[in-house]
Amino acid sequence: MGYVSGIDNRTFSSKEEAIKYFEENYLFEQKNESMTIDIIEAIKKAIPEDYGIEVKLDNENYYVITVKNDLCTIDGYLMFKDESDQSSYWGSEHNSIESISNHFQYTTQTVEEILRRVHEKYDLKEFKFDRYHDDHGNGSYFDFNYVTQEGGNYRVTYYNQEIDDFLEQFSQHFVEFVEGDWHKVEELGYFIDYEIGNIPINGLLRRASALNKKVRLEIVD
Repeated sequence: MGYVSGIDNRTFSSKEEAIKYFEENYLFEQKNESMTIDIIEAIKKAIPEDYGIEVKLDNENYYVITVKNDLCTIDGYLMFKDESDQSSYWGSEHNSIESISNHFQYTTQTVEEILRRVHEKYDLKEFKFDRYHDDHGNGSYFDFNYVTQEGGNYRVTYYNQEIDDFLEQFSQHFVEFVEGDWHKVEELGYFIDYEIGNIPINGLLRRASALNKKVRLEIVD
């Protein structure tokens, strides 16, 4: 008879071997029983009231924290460690309750402001938050998904620039013409679109196709 761990599907020849493995890898002493409460109370003060907060002690050092409501779900990591400790997460970590609270204050406010202002300014069929990223390799950014009234599906990323500039790009789905200086738009070194007068043209072209309309492009002074 063998034994299987329901956590990671490891198999063991005896119950004693399985229990020893669990104790060594998944069982940690809660050194400060009030820490979870302290974390939750601090984050509560920093974010809107309608968010739920989940705190999980992932191992002896890491707290995995999630705040969420109907609009978004955002994760963060809190680790109390010495400078010599190495991270086991790809995402950026916070080393104090104040830092993780500021993280959630910024991210929830940013998501809510973008969602509110997009819905106020544009008549899109659907616009929703998809995911927040915070990692050492690519920095922090927010992904949104949306659907236009013509049925076009898009994903767009907010990279901590001015929110006004970010919102302006959605006008590509509503304007009838664009005029101004043009340039290429690249993401991580790859071409993704052209902009004219700071407005991406891909949405305008796709809308013209959906409406079976022609497009005129000309050089002007």
